[in-house]
Amino acid sequence: MQVNETSKKEDGWSPTNYAKHASFVYSQAFTSPILDLLDARPGEKILDLGCGSGELGIIIEKSVGTDGDLKGVVVGVDQSVKMVEKARENGFQRTFVADIHDLTTIFPPNPDPSSELYKLISSSSSTRGSPNERKGEDREIKWEFDAVFSNAVLHWCKRDPEAVVREVARVLRKGGRFAGEMGGFMNLVGLRSAIHTVLRRRGHSNPERYDPWYFPSVESYKDVLTRAGFRVTHIALVPRITPLSSSSSQGNNEGGIIGWQRTFCTGAGMIYHNAGLSGQEMEEVMKEVEELCEVDCKDAEGRWGIMYVRLRFVAIKD
Repeated sequence: MQVNETSKKEDGWSPTNYAKHASFVYSQAFTSPILDLLDARPGEKILDLGCGSGELGIIIEKSVGTDGDLKGVVVGVDQSVKMVEKARENGFQRTFVADIHDLTTIFPPNPDPSSELYKLISSSSSTRGSPNERKGEDREIKWEFDAVFSNAVLHWCKRDPEAVVREVARVLRKGGRFAGEMGGFMNLVGLRSAIHTVLRRRGHSNPERYDPWYFPSVESYKDVLTRAGFRVTHIALVPRITPLSSSSSQGNNEGGIIGWQRTFCTGAGMIYHNAGLSGQEMEEVMKEVEELCEVDCKDAEGRWGIMYVRLRFVAIKD
């Protein structure tokens, strides 16, 4: 399969920076809880929503099985062409480029039953049976994943979080589950306010205008899921101290709070880019933010960390 370039938008993601400064996103210690909530089973068809460089998609593939009597399928989508290319390089092959607010470029309504992707998904040996085997339900041709999984992606969907959840509901079968983890209320506490403070100092009176992050409360996101036709079976905020890669501005400018900002604040669609900062201005802002955060985010041994608060949930499509 070729990488499907559905968007010509500037790609702000760097797989290299991500691996260097944000590998905690797919570390075993931090992903075991959400993978346990997903509970992938042999033969299932699962969509990895915002698959990134594919590390978790590969783990899920092992759970569903790719050969034998119960052969599952895992499909990944991500908005970043660079990340999809890296995912394929890592061995996660069934990956596509798409804006997860609108998956119709990959999963159109009324799919062509002769299409390669539809045949691949509909022919997998789901433990829950094919659409035509389920208690005489209608035989409308549609996408029917058993589960949709998402890790560290949904908090980037500030533009229209409800559209994302509606798309998830559209491609899930009835009774299918949506398991996800995202930044929730109080995520990046301290760091985010430092970023806004420095931008205000530089004449940006409303940093929220440029801020791409969406960190909802339990109540808020439960409402989003419910309005899209989901029954929420689990949802909780989980505080998590997150160590950052070593080194900082006192070293080579490639670790700590600097490295984190370089990964999550400087690319297209990210806060410093959205604010129109030049490369030099970004470097200055990152250093100022680091100085503000040092008192709370750097320990006596010189190690950096930030407070993540994760919103984890499982919801069933009724």
